[in-house]
Amino acid sequence: EDSRDILKDDILMEFKEIHRPSTVINKCFTFIHEIHEGDILIIPSAGSQYITLATAGSYFEDTTKTVELEHLVISKIENNDVDISDVSCPYKKRRHIRLLRTVKNEDLNYSLCRAISNYHGLSNMDPYANHILNSLYNYYTFKGTTALVYNVRKSTPIRPRELGNILYGTTDLLAQVAQDEQISTQVS
Repeated sequence: EDSRDILKDDILMEFKEIHRPSTVINKCFTFIHEIHEGDILIIPSAGSQYITLATAGSYFEDTTKTVELEHLVISKIENNDVDISDVSCPYKKRRHIRLLRTVKNEDLNYSLCRAISNYHGLSNMDPYANHILNSLYNYYTFKGTTALVYNVRKSTPIRPRELGNILYGTTDLLAQVAQDEQISTQVS
């Protein structure tokens, strides 16, 4: 606990804009120890117009990044001397990632979209696992359930018979490999 208090004091001395150093320490701990290789990361763009989904890789530190560089870059961004997309990330703590897909915010499930907009920084999104997987894959198996996803891009109304035919045809196909009681449908 003493080392944590020393770290809090160091953060308060070095970064005058940080008023809750425990939050910073907790986020760093999460970034280093609670994100595991293979986890799916959700990375919103500025304004959350786009969401990039990526797989977490190993943690590493970039020794070329210094506290002085961090202060300089943050100062330039805050003073509008540079656009955030024109500077390299100044942070030392990093993770390798593998980009999977970038999607428009409006193409996400409504519940997932709201969850992303309500969280700040690093958050566990496990309750939204199926919505995340639905955004990535048209077919997958997760926790013993196999999902077949139809991402409908139709901008005109879907007629009841069209939806009924899709459901009937899919059920008929799935009934060849599973019992009716094992098949369920969700529409969102």
